[in-house]
Amino acid sequence: MGVPFIKSYLDPSIDDSSLLLGANFGSAGAGILNTTGRSFFTVLTIEKQFELFQEYKQRVAGIIGQSAMEELIRTALFSLTFGGNDYINNYLMPTARSNKMFSLSQWQDILISTYKGQLKELYNLGARRFSISSLGPLGCIPSQLNINKSPDGTCIPKLQQISVNFNTALKAITEQLNAELPDATYLYVHSLAGDYISNPTAYGFDVSNTACCGQGKYNGFLICNRFSNLCPDRTKYVFWDPFHPTERVNGLVAERVLNGPPSDISPMNLRQLLGI
Repeated sequence: MGVPFIKSYLDPSIDDSSLLLGANFGSAGAGILNTTGRSFFTVLTIEKQFELFQEYKQRVAGIIGQSAMEELIRTALFSLTFGGNDYINNYLMPTARSNKMFSLSQWQDILISTYKGQLKELYNLGARRFSISSLGPLGCIPSQLNINKSPDGTCIPKLQQISVNFNTALKAITEQLNAELPDATYLYVHSLAGDYISNPTAYGFDVSNTACCGQGKYNGFLICNRFSNLCPDRTKYVFWDPFHPTERVNGLVAERVLNGPPSDISPMNLRQLLGI
């Protein structure tokens, strides 16, 4: 797209020119629910991220004026990826209270209804262009292969079904929002990483069920650190660590989000939305 990576909003080096390019409010471990990721202590909840966004708007208005700020927000792209942590770092944890209080379907309903409200809240704050990422294949990530003791590295069916069900409901709310708010566009990004997991060699990958960096079975235990096993060539791996894909996977996904057909991103791709 010809633009530099945007900085974290809390990056001490962020200046006026950087702010006008955008800002990243994301926080590792955060989820749709404020209770998700509490074990990380320093996680910025989605509620806090919204507060920071409103602060961002005030700062930008101070630089270019209120009217120009509102236009900047209206034409900006808002990319959101939520849901995975609400399962991995909440409901699916053995010590979690949530799985004792709610069934899986009830939990999904809570997440979806809450998420829809948050997307509407962003609309009320001036956002009009959204890219909403679906849930990745939870049953295939190395951490879950390790925890669920996959005997041969194949994905865990019950977790895969969680992703399928959640994504069906998520796609439905993007369609509802597009109908309810015709001056906004909510793009739904399909679960693309599964292609690289199910058919890695077709995309130049050698390993799709073991992380490049980690410990234990499938390198699926603990986050990557200086004591971890490290693969010789991360470009040959689908997963970087027990939870996240490699930079190469992210690049392939980004290309499809930018230029892909409706089977990748619907109802249009990013290039069509942004007119570039």
